[in-house]
Amino acid sequence: MPTIGIKEISLVILFFWTNVVQAVDLSEDMLFYYQIHTFQSKAVVYPKQQDIKLGVSSETTIIDFGEIYEKMGSRKYINITGNSFDHKVKLYAEGNISKFLIFEKNNFILEKNQVTSIPIYFSGDTPGTYEGEIKVVFKRIKYPILNWLLKCA
Repeated sequence: MPTIGIKEISLVILFFWTNVVQAVDLSEDMLFYYQIHTFQSKAVVYPKQQDIKLGVSSETTIIDFGEIYEKMGSRKYINITGNSFDHKVKLYAEGNISKFLIFEKNNFILEKNQVTSIPIYFSGDTPGTYEGEIKVVFKRIKYPILNWLLKCA
């Protein structure tokens, strides 16, 4: 299955070097602090018999998987850098784009000062216009002595 549309978005926890993030929500409970980063996303899938020029988007205000033919995929990357704490990172999607997104790395521990890349694959199985949001949730333990809980949460 061919893949097009590779683009990287860098995300540094607490320090943002890109204007792609549409919203950052901060919350907490008894044991954890949460940061939820929300990205708008979209893709357009055309039937194979249609004669169009396919394009890769360089848009910086949205995660745009581009315009592709059905059964052709598109992959984007979010690069994240940890700060001075360990975080549990979990991704999920909302909207009609969500059933076509595959987070190739999800629900993992980002150790302090670690740099990692999260590939996001859009499968493009059915023609249509798809939109939604990709949410990246960073969970950090409040009390360092309980840091082992991060692996269980």
